[in-house]
Amino acid sequence: MIEIKGKYNTAEVFTDEIEKETHKQILEMCNLKELENSTIKIMPDCHAGKGCTIGTTIMMPADTPINPFFVGVDIGCGVELMKLQGDFTFEQLDDVIRKNIHYGFSVYNQPCYQAEEFVKKLNCFEQLKNKEHLYKSLGTLGGGNHFIEVAENQEEERFLLIHSGSRNLGNQVALIYGAAAGPEGFLTGELRDKYLQDMKTCQAFAEANRTAIGMEIIVRLGIQGSTECTTVHNYIEMNWDMITLRKGAVSAWPDEKLVIPMNMRDGTILAKGKGNQNWNFSAPHGAGRILSRSQAKKRLEVSEFKKEMTGIFTTCISKDTLDEAPMAYKPMAQIIEHIGDTIEILDILKPVYNFKA
Repeated sequence: MIEIKGKYNTAEVFTDEIEKETHKQILEMCNLKELENSTIKIMPDCHAGKGCTIGTTIMMPADTPINPFFVGVDIGCGVELMKLQGDFTFEQLDDVIRKNIHYGFSVYNQPCYQAEEFVKKLNCFEQLKNKEHLYKSLGTLGGGNHFIEVAENQEEERFLLIHSGSRNLGNQVALIYGAAAGPEGFLTGELRDKYLQDMKTCQAFAEANRTAIGMEIIVRLGIQGSTECTTVHNYIEMNWDMITLRKGAVSAWPDEKLVIPMNMRDGTILAKGKGNQNWNFSAPHGAGRILSRSQAKKRLEVSEFKKEMTGIFTTCISKDTLDEAPMAYKPMAQIIEHIGDTIEILDILKPVYNFKA
């Protein structure tokens, strides 16, 4: 564990070593007077990010000023875990996804009434751009590290994992309130309250987005599926007199079921929370990067990527997805070593199919 002491606060980092840029970001956060009465705990998958360090959790009094860029632009991003029943081939699944699920910047041709309901509910509705695009975005995967995966537990039961967020909606909301916060970066009063309301709406949009993707796949394959859990990692949780920011971190309340995806090769930790207050009732959201996207594309080879993915059905291995190769992330063992105080591992879900946008 590493302690980083700043002018107004001290952060605990639940790992043994971090990069200089990550240390710098955490120190800057500890120098903020707005966070003087907060508890800052950094998860072991931490790495430098935009706005703040990925893996940041902050438990703070309910009236604390809010920096929208701490949550970031993909508000409500997370992973839905669905248990599958029924037979299908990976070729069939891949065909269903490629023909029916929009990914990258692609959206549907027709607007979705449910998406319109979410968008029109926002306090910042009038400031949104290209609303028709937003109405057509529900049920889309996006790009980057978003994925669709099938994995198996020790009993060889199959699970569908969907990693996606609030798409361009969350991005616009973050930018609108970030601009409103001005050079100081923090929202107070009515603006703060409106942001928190809109953040919750984006969370609901993101959850509906993942569910829509899952249902489309299940219906097209002619199988059955049921949601086991949904694990969210960019949001602020509001409880009583305290609120908890989780940026690239997930909640781990007592007996709460959660998933922690590692990488395309090693799969996902299925766990339950221990409710450890010293961890801000939180856990890491993944493995954390050791190579940035640009570094991965410069240093890694497609041939090496293919070799690492042996035994896993995927049609997504190329130079365009090198930034998501397993070698770009910290080893799973390094994360497991540090998380025993906050979660109990129930299973390791091993990937058998992966789709990366």
